[in-house]
Amino acid sequence: MAFQKFEKNTSTLFPTITITKSHSLGINRACIEKFFKDAVALELYYDNDTNRIGLKPFKKAADHLFSINKKEGQSASISCRGLIKHFGIEVEKTIRFHPAWNEKEKLLEIHLDKPLSAENIQKANIAEAKAEAGNSKGITL
Repeated sequence: MAFQKFEKNTSTLFPTITITKSHSLGINRACIEKFFKDAVALELYYDNDTNRIGLKPFKKAADHLFSINKKEGQSASISCRGLIKHFGIEVEKTIRFHPAWNEKEKLLEIHLDKPLSAENIQKANIAEAKAEAGNSKGITL
């Protein structure tokens, strides 16, 4: 058998938000394009009853907002150390989540009790690739 080249591709096709063990929120390119394209800042929320974090986008910066540090055409990150410490959220390792838009609250939310597994990430990437090709209607996890 001949060698086959492996192309490095760390991006996912569907929106994800990652909470790192260093207390940053990583927002992937698909999430930026879908939910934060015109946003420059966020408000952060936490719902203790349902263990959810909410991210509300804003088109203009303000002192009380968190700046989105976008990397051109890639991903973005914001520091959430204060939020994690204030609410006592435990983050022992880097964890990735599939966010959902909450139309009532006008924010993007992640359920901290529902992290993505590597298997679900792979399934969602396949589903999103099919959806982009017109063969499916989206992501089912």
